[in-house]
Amino acid sequence: MSDPIKRMGDAKEVENNNGEEAIAPNNVSDMLVGEQLDVNSSHLSDDAIHAEPEPFHTVEEVTQKENVTVEDIVTRPPSSPVPISQRRGLFSSLTLIPEQETALGHTDTTKKLIVAQVSFAAVIAPMGASILLPALTNLADDLHVTTSVVNVSFGLYILSLGIFPLWWSGTSELYGRRSVYVISFLLYTLFTIGCALCKSIAALMILRILSGGAAAAVQAVGAGTIGDIYVTTQRGRAMGYFYLGPLCGPLFAPILGGVLTTKWGWRGTMWFCVILGGIMTVVLLFFLPETLKRTTPIVVEQSRRNSILRVLSPKSSIGSRVEAHEDNNIVADALVPVPSRTSRVANVDLEHGHGGMFGQLHKFHIPHVNHNHEKAVDPNHESVKKKILEVFLRPLKAFKFLKYPPVPLSMVYSSYCFFTLYFLNIGIESLYSSQPYMYKSIIIGLLYIPNSVGYVISSIGNGYWSDYVIDRSIKKHGRVIPEARLSESVYLAAVIFPLSLVLFGWAGHFKTFWLVPLVGTFFFGFSSMLIFGNVTTYLVDVLPGRGSSGVALNNLFRMILAAIATFVADPLQDRLGFGWLYTMLAIGSLLAFTSILSIKKWGPRWRENYDITKLY
Repeated sequence: MSDPIKRMGDAKEVENNNGEEAIAPNNVSDMLVGEQLDVNSSHLSDDAIHAEPEPFHTVEEVTQKENVTVEDIVTRPPSSPVPISQRRGLFSSLTLIPEQETALGHTDTTKKLIVAQVSFAAVIAPMGASILLPALTNLADDLHVTTSVVNVSFGLYILSLGIFPLWWSGTSELYGRRSVYVISFLLYTLFTIGCALCKSIAALMILRILSGGAAAAVQAVGAGTIGDIYVTTQRGRAMGYFYLGPLCGPLFAPILGGVLTTKWGWRGTMWFCVILGGIMTVVLLFFLPETLKRTTPIVVEQSRRNSILRVLSPKSSIGSRVEAHEDNNIVADALVPVPSRTSRVANVDLEHGHGGMFGQLHKFHIPHVNHNHEKAVDPNHESVKKKILEVFLRPLKAFKFLKYPPVPLSMVYSSYCFFTLYFLNIGIESLYSSQPYMYKSIIIGLLYIPNSVGYVISSIGNGYWSDYVIDRSIKKHGRVIPEARLSESVYLAAVIFPLSLVLFGWAGHFKTFWLVPLVGTFFFGFSSMLIFGNVTTYLVDVLPGRGSSGVALNNLFRMILAAIATFVADPLQDRLGFGWLYTMLAIGSLLAFTSILSIKKWGPRWRENYDITKLY
């Protein structure tokens, strides 16, 4: 396909008050083209500034002449590889896949390869937790402690998966995704070597916290990466494939853990994780390009503010159809004639005229050009101290998003469902290791397959359904409505989820045929993934530019609840019994679902009336 953006469409010519010709937009689509133009005129000569602008062309003209859709232009805007000397990220010269000037400009094959890498990387953190489950007794005997103490180390590892992503996501939004991936997996590999060699439970606890915190980076940054390379109408299916990673980890980990523990003991599981971490580090070094939006030191915050408002406003026009990119205005740029920098400045200068053009354009939110050279911020000149403070303090700013009602409300339902997931994981082991089943560790590991199969089916299917729902919303309303993701599939999950808990609980209570409780676990996995996938993608959509921070915040709260579940699951099962415990958890899920109903009812009003940009 030839580059449709560079083809010139006809445009009406008008005269401004200075008698100079200017290009007037033909319609509202042309207004969109002029909506976001960030220019630093200090880099241009006077001749360049006053040169004739290249004419605008309408979206309709481009799509008709080139026989493409708006989505074709938006999902893969014109882009070119970044020279090796200008690539970002640690050891970027080693990358075999070049960084693109626009992350959306990667080919479909490259995007799929990036998602595959990120998804595989996401396997490692949850696998590091589950792979030790069959080895808990062996570990306790080897380090001369009780299984209760070992369970504490297990809970601390899970807690680290929730806390550390806040810092990783904040760092990635400042200094790029690639550096975070490379550093985190290098650290994970080193800390896991320490775990395999340690001689005391105290050393193991510390190293497990550090290794979990390192591997957890991908849990939040991975969602940001997908936001970098996919637009809203494609993001759901990409997120579905991404979630296959964290879901396949718990699927295979107990099985692998049982085999490795039988042959080499619990240390064998740690050495396996070392090998996996080393392979992942090498893959990321050579095949993962930087995807974070490239910025320039010119009114970046104003540009970001305008893009955020355009996405969040329920009254947005065609601008919402093509949607501002996750990290600023990349899609708006995709609809601008790929012009020389000359034409950009000339077109922006029209805004400051006093003629007809200004009357047409002033209401379309064109950001002012920064003519004050001294105030332009150059990140390269920041002090080391300031950068260090920014890295440590910026993640804490993510807590400000809790003031925006859709964020905490969506977290309530997602976190509660994740809380019950850990009850179920522990419940499967407790149920089938006791009378009348008395299965061995390796068999118990296989019994986690049904819920994991439910995760996989739901993750892939719901990704496509989620994107269909968004596309349907665009066709119906003419704009993106983030709440559309919380649609029929979430309502279906709200019904299946509590029923699956009740089935598992009472089947376990009455010690039925071994397959019956697993029917409940299959439907639990299917319904819970509908919830996790839609809520996570919704957070990315509703927090443009800070999606990874929103996901990290969600991850923090659900991991805190998961850690609590690991401490209280066994005592509650002994005290209440399987039937009543899981019935109570089912009732709790129905109560938590009211938070989603609140978002569906008041979400558009909140987006219209709440100035979320003050939280950025």
